[in-house]
Amino acid sequence: MNFFKQSFLYVFLSTLLLILLISRFAMKDGKPHCDNFIVNVYLYIALSFSLIGLYIHFFNKVLSTPKEVYKLIPFYSAYLHSFPSVWFYVLFLVVSFGSLIALVSRSVFSKEGFLLNHTLWAIFLGTLALTTYPFFKSIEFSPLIGYALYMTSIVFTVMSAAVYAYPSFFEKTYTTAMAALLIGLISIILIELIFTITNAYNTQVNRFMFYAILIVFSLLVSYDTSRMFTYAKQCVDSPNYPKISTSQTLNIINLFQNFLIRRR
Repeated sequence: MNFFKQSFLYVFLSTLLLILLISRFAMKDGKPHCDNFIVNVYLYIALSFSLIGLYIHFFNKVLSTPKEVYKLIPFYSAYLHSFPSVWFYVLFLVVSFGSLIALVSRSVFSKEGFLLNHTLWAIFLGTLALTTYPFFKSIEFSPLIGYALYMTSIVFTVMSAAVYAYPSFFEKTYTTAMAALLIGLISIILIELIFTITNAYNTQVNRFMFYAILIVFSLLVSYDTSRMFTYAKQCVDSPNYPKISTSQTLNIINLFQNFLIRRR
């Protein structure tokens, strides 16, 4: 699947359509409101990925040579497009984590900072696109993109539907589960670092990491969906949709990359 052939128009039109829908359903007099709260969050999630798609097209045009624009290249070469030096990678981390921390530190409901919220959101989405671009550009991963999108969609749909079926269970267990998932996520990062540094990565470790990441982020999809329901009940005015949607965007990105990297 070569994402860069004939997809720009579809991504661009999808972005325009989603912006129009958000303007119609989530905004009143240019400000966000609480009507259709859950639908609005899903529209923002969809817009997040549409914008990431546009960013990926932009990076491809800017970072590729004219002869490479519509060609797939080895992953390492595509990775060097995104991160040509250590210093650039450090700058990327500062911008990415800085924009994310600034965004999540904003209030969930506030009449102030509408433009700032969306600016931070757009910057963070750009950094997500920069890390995702090499997968779409690479010869190795490009054939698996359709599979990864399909599997990620199934997981997201099933785990979201579970919350609609058993909302009280996820609401009651939210605090305990989120603490356990945070510990699990930190453990995954530490294990990954240890096996990478010691060069002890093998097929068994890869399989274990695949299922560990799949379980953690699948459950995060459910509990972040439950949190959306809680915010919907609390909402009175001016929800920060960029902040509320970002957790699910991260869950989906991590599931997508997990299916790509560990199921080759």
